[in-house]
Amino acid sequence: MPGPPPELHKKRLGPSPRPRRMATPSTFAGSWPRGPLHQ
Repeated sequence: MPGPPPELHKKRLGPSPRPRRMATPSTFAGSWPRGPLHQ
């Protein structure tokens, strides 16, 4: 088997805090004050 389908990856990334931060621009800016958006 080459690997799990993309649906399983989405489900695994769902509960993770990283995708949630990326989804919300406000949290993304707060978590990354020195990011490319603020440069």
